[in-house]
Amino acid sequence: GDEARVGTIPHEWLCRASGEPLPQTFESIRYIGFNDEYYGIQNILVPIGGVGKESVTFAVENEKVFRILIPQHSLDIDLELYEVDKDGTTRPVASSANERTEESIVSLLKAKQNYQLDFNFHGNALTGNKCEFFLMEVSFKRPEHV
Repeated sequence: GDEARVGTIPHEWLCRASGEPLPQTFESIRYIGFNDEYYGIQNILVPIGGVGKESVTFAVENEKVFRILIPQHSLDIDLELYEVDKDGTTRPVASSANERTEESIVSLLKAKQNYQLDFNFHGNALTGNKCEFFLMEVSFKRPEHV
């Protein structure tokens, strides 16, 4: 939308050297779509304005230990993990709502279950041309590999 643009240039393109947009899913080849396990650290762009909610959806074929860590940041970023049923009903699984400290969730994910991970941004208004980012560490491991 318009809020994701700086002038006529999309925010994620303008700031690509600082970080990447939050993925829409963890099921891509970059994450668990390649070999069913993943560990990585990356810079993720903060939405323009630093306020709002973005979600990442995913499902796991086999039981997994999921871990996400966002180190302390000047912006308050709260995490909420939900199970999502086929009819769209959500159930809370875990959350991290610490004010301006590190945020983390560790959870055992059920096989063949859909999930939604919400990133809630509670920040100060950032200027539209500032390429603000946060560090995100994500891991999906089979329980026997933890």
